[in-house]
Amino acid sequence: MHCSGHYLLGLILITILFSCATPTILQTEKKTDSEIAQLYVELGTAALLRGDYSQAISDLKRALTHDSNNAIGHNHLGLSYYGLEQKDLAKSEFEKAISIDSNYSDAYVNLGVLASEKSNYRDARGYYKKALANLEYKFRHRALTNLAEVALSENKTDEAREFLHQSIQANPDYCLSHFLLGSIYLRENSANKAVSSLQKSVSKNCVNNPEGHFQLGLAYVK
Repeated sequence: MHCSGHYLLGLILITILFSCATPTILQTEKKTDSEIAQLYVELGTAALLRGDYSQAISDLKRALTHDSNNAIGHNHLGLSYYGLEQKDLAKSEFEKAISIDSNYSDAYVNLGVLASEKSNYRDARGYYKKALANLEYKFRHRALTNLAEVALSENKTDEAREFLHQSIQANPDYCLSHFLLGSIYLRENSANKAVSSLQKSVSKNCVNNPEGHFQLGLAYVK
């Protein structure tokens, strides 16, 4: 998997948190619609994480029949549609998620990714900034890195560099930020800085990133 490009939360890089217990829908005790919906959301999320998008869609749709106001259910349904390249359906679900929860930063980031893929950078910036407006958002580094990629697409290198520094400050272990920053330094022939950043881009969870190792090799050559 390349260590570049805009990433949908939950689909590629983010770890979605859900109950470790195996949900059991048919139980003797009576559950509310909201509780049943949550169980199906957990089932659908598990299917999403293992790449079984059709099963995820089935489970998440069931969840939403019990509770149509489950914002996470709509967001994860959108991610499942995205996994099957149904991007219009994905966008609709992300929009439903934020109509229910206006502070749902993950859904804003996902909308930003869809806009970026269409080179609609103005809208993408707006979505990423809305995600960052939620000061309790735990994955700010992802929105900041996506903003950096938008800036790079518009040849605004200095702006991209600033976003990447902010991202690394928010999460020093986020490999993609180090990779993009190292790539900038490499293009600018700042070999020592490139090596430093690219080494961090292939450490820990990103050790199997071939593109990072290739760029690091180029930096060593320089």
